[in-house]
Amino acid sequence: MVAALLIGALAIGLMISLFSLYFDQMAREEAEARLERSILVLAPVIDGASRNNMPQIARQILSDVVNEDGVICVDYRPSITTTPSQIVISLPKAGCQSFATDEHQFHEVTIRSQTKSDYRFYIDDRFFADERNLQLGTIALIATSALLVVFILLAFVFQRLILTPLANLQKAMSASRPSKPALAEVFRDDEIGAVSRTYNKLAAASRIYFARLDKSQNLLKESEGKFKDIADISSDWFYEMDEALRFTYISDRFFEITKIAPADVIGKTRRQMMEGKDITATWQEHLSQLDAHQSFKNFEYAITSADGSDVMLRVTGKPLFDEDGTFMGYRGTGTDITEIIRDRQLLEEANRSFGDSVSYASSIQRCLLPQSQRLEEDFGEVSIVWQPKDVVGGDFYWVGQIGGARYLVFFDCTGHGVPGAFMTLITTSVLEKISAASPLALPAAQMLEQIHRGIVAQLGITQDKVGKDGLDCAVIKLTASEGQLEFAGASLDLFVSNEAGHVTRLRGDRYTLGYQLFSQARDFTNHNVPLAGNSFTLITDGMPTQIGEETKRVLGTRRMVEAMESAGTNKPAKIVRSLAFLLKKWQGAQERRDDVTILSFRPYQ
Repeated sequence: MVAALLIGALAIGLMISLFSLYFDQMAREEAEARLERSILVLAPVIDGASRNNMPQIARQILSDVVNEDGVICVDYRPSITTTPSQIVISLPKAGCQSFATDEHQFHEVTIRSQTKSDYRFYIDDRFFADERNLQLGTIALIATSALLVVFILLAFVFQRLILTPLANLQKAMSASRPSKPALAEVFRDDEIGAVSRTYNKLAAASRIYFARLDKSQNLLKESEGKFKDIADISSDWFYEMDEALRFTYISDRFFEITKIAPADVIGKTRRQMMEGKDITATWQEHLSQLDAHQSFKNFEYAITSADGSDVMLRVTGKPLFDEDGTFMGYRGTGTDITEIIRDRQLLEEANRSFGDSVSYASSIQRCLLPQSQRLEEDFGEVSIVWQPKDVVGGDFYWVGQIGGARYLVFFDCTGHGVPGAFMTLITTSVLEKISAASPLALPAAQMLEQIHRGIVAQLGITQDKVGKDGLDCAVIKLTASEGQLEFAGASLDLFVSNEAGHVTRLRGDRYTLGYQLFSQARDFTNHNVPLAGNSFTLITDGMPTQIGEETKRVLGTRRMVEAMESAGTNKPAKIVRSLAFLLKKWQGAQERRDDVTILSFRPYQ
């Protein structure tokens, strides 16, 4: 809103500047035209007076012209043919030249009459400025008033349509608690209304999720608080060692913590205190640092206190040298980190608990995938690779029967991880509704349109509101009695391998499902492919878009087809194995970009 007001003010300033130039030019042209008309009328009289040697009469006539608004002087020079001598008449007598050095700015106008006499006038620019300022003031007042009215209207509309619904949503979000979320009021069926409805769904779903995490989160917060409080303590005691690395001084706090008697420590070295104990590699490195008179920081070790309990200590030391560089010993600090170590263990346990929750969610998603036995019963010999980028993912596949026909729906939802997993749940729900509501088998292309309309309905997408979520999808319809299958794809392709291993690519339409509601159904292409011993492979775009470690380029479809044909057969297991080997080799140490799913099947004859 402020930006719009600033832009409006700049526009008004620019408009006033342009009008100022325009009014200046118009005022000058009008003054020149007025003077020219006067001269055209008076020139014969003035020239006549000059010829008859009556300069006073010519001067009197010129004085009337000088009295025009803004004209401050005039120089009159008759033509050569008018009189033998060039008479110059000036008003005032000093002539216009006297004003050339004046502090004011003047506009010079030269007019030649029909008798070819020259008239030079000076017009004071202040005359133009006064008239211009009056006109500009009127325009500025009108423009400022219009800008103010527009700003008030915009502010009212913005407040009514944007700020009020957002304030209501903010209030609900601020008042929400994991165990008791507050719902937002939906004012209108617009973008903000859709956000409010989505928030309400998330708020309702969060109650169950946060109830499961509540215990581990509380433990995590408590552990983090303890860890911070203990970490804020820089040290508990001080110590000094002599040039032989013997302890010469330790402050009392050390003995309070460890309950060890001073006589058991003072006068001994760390190496002597470790006698009879196992020297680990870490301890050996620390002792080597002491022997080399090097600084050390945050060395951690455990000792057994006088009451038999284990105490974890952290020490820091700095070597001391005299002016000649002779080693004098060590001085340092120590801290009891027993509680820190315990809290660290609790924190790791809490993190493991959180990771277990996500792993449990992954187990649930895996359980929702069709079982291998079901796939083999409906589609014959089947081989699958399902690799989410994170623990859960947005790639999924669904099988079902509608009107006696078997369907395989293979889809790749927006994003990956938890958002993608939620989209797979929504899509699966839509498929179940379509399956329950359709008494007759649907063509594969019509099935895609049904899925699209179900998704946009679930996400609250309308023709006036474009969404941000959707999916790529492929539908396979298989009717055993027909000896062929139907395929329709939305940004997903079907690869057909014959018995010799040659691969044919059937391209899906370059559409996507979700994202936007169209007024008319889109014309998806229905491909009819004979079974005839062929095998069929579906691949999500996580594989062709994977960046290679060596080339830093995407893998691409051509390499996938070459890998499938290199298997020399159309057995699904070998096709999938070739593709998986290609992906692993191509990716190398490069990070995985997206979920990857490969599904290959060969129907029984």
